[in-house]
Amino acid sequence: MFRYLWPFLFLLALQPFCRSITPDVFRRYGLPVSETVLQDYGFFPEKWRDEMKQTVKEMFYFSYDSYMQHAFPLDELNPVECIGRGPDWNDPSHININDVLGNYSLTLIDSLDSSAGALDILFNVFGNISEFHRAVHLITERVSFDQDTTVQVFEATIRVLGGLLSAHLLLNDPHVFPSARLPGYDNELLDLAADLAVRLSGAFDGTATGLPHPRSTSVTGNEKTGLLGNTIDIRTGVWLDHTSGLGAGMDSFYEYLLKAYILFGDEAYLDMWNEAYNHIKVHQRMGDVSCGVDSNSHPLFINANMLSGTTANHWVDSLAAAFPAVQILAGDAPDAICLHNFYVNVWALFGALPERFNWHAEQAVIPLYPLRPELAESTYFLYRATRNPFYLHVGKMMVESLNEMARTKCGFATVHSVLDKSLEDRMESFFLSETLKYLYLLFDEDNPVNKHEERLLFTTEGHILPLSSHYQTPLWDPIATDRTDKPSYFCAAHNPLLRYALPVEVISWKSNNPDHQEPRCSQ
Repeated sequence: MFRYLWPFLFLLALQPFCRSITPDVFRRYGLPVSETVLQDYGFFPEKWRDEMKQTVKEMFYFSYDSYMQHAFPLDELNPVECIGRGPDWNDPSHININDVLGNYSLTLIDSLDSSAGALDILFNVFGNISEFHRAVHLITERVSFDQDTTVQVFEATIRVLGGLLSAHLLLNDPHVFPSARLPGYDNELLDLAADLAVRLSGAFDGTATGLPHPRSTSVTGNEKTGLLGNTIDIRTGVWLDHTSGLGAGMDSFYEYLLKAYILFGDEAYLDMWNEAYNHIKVHQRMGDVSCGVDSNSHPLFINANMLSGTTANHWVDSLAAAFPAVQILAGDAPDAICLHNFYVNVWALFGALPERFNWHAEQAVIPLYPLRPELAESTYFLYRATRNPFYLHVGKMMVESLNEMARTKCGFATVHSVLDKSLEDRMESFFLSETLKYLYLLFDEDNPVNKHEERLLFTTEGHILPLSSHYQTPLWDPIATDRTDKPSYFCAAHNPLLRYALPVEVISWKSNNPDHQEPRCSQ
């Protein structure tokens, strides 16, 4: 039946504001779309795409150059004072800083694969491959992990270990990034990664559960609900926090269940993902079965008590905005589209995503926005899956908000409050390694990453790992000979005929129930 929509889509592409194309045309085939969506989001001019690509490029160079000029070799840039930031040597208990900053040039390492590949092989296509090579030399010559610092295992793993491994693999990739090769490179980044991994492995020593210091999540959920809590005692295995959600403390765990299967081919990870996601949809998804112009209660994933499955609180955090990207990877496009649309509306409400948002009172609980990438990430993956021009509009909105709200003399600053637009003097490393990377890839259709997306996997920190069947063969199997560089996983884009059908026009975070009861969870 979809073949009958081609004439309408062709006309729509030529005349995006044509009022003769009405929602009834799409509803006839069960596709929810509104006239507002068709007129405002059904078209994104190529001129705008080029402008946005150049704008994000300028934002990256501006931030990267400022870090190199004012902060390197320290870990981060303070973009208001134009100085560098490292560990808080005077206060070891200052974990907001010391968990992340280890005195190892964090921003340069974390953004290394951005310069190598994700930003259109930024330092290559834009005529500056020598800068990428210089960055590799700076890291191999000046970075040492022999530091008297205490860092969080998780942050050091995803930002530093992931950045080193990704850059090493990209330097040696013969297919997607051949021009990134560095003459004379002798696996120095891999050696650094191995050194760090050995140091971090000590966190696993001496714990009865095998879980590492200082914080972690277990894979064993509650027997009744199947849900996981947020914090567990690594000595006893007892849950300390029974709140189960998709945000801080849990987001990367679910993401890596699915991505570990994609990378290594071990179906045990896929089984764990499927089981966890099924329980999440039963106990944490609330609202209507689907979202659409006639929806009364927009679908949303809430925080639930792992023991009872009941609503734990009325807030969600900004890290959960990345979950639609995981859902797309798992093939659940409808729910990914709905959940993403919720966070887009929160961004539009404040000009950024507050760290916590109360969906019941529609208020920012923690109004901080530290330039996080999660919404940019899910926007990028939803566009790659649907090719819906709406997601280009979302990216444009985010770019414009960042320049208007967070731009400073020497970079981009943390938004202390999305309510009064006040700033904090900090630019975290993920702004370069993830936020700007995803926004650039969103607008750069011809980027090698997009052209070879079936060969690549993004880590939870946005680092790029080339997929290979080598990773899916046990190292102890000497007779395995069927090793090729063919993609080991491929998720094709959804039918382009659906591109104008979503997202929905109307969103409601609260039930229309006159008794103000909690919306039911989907079964």
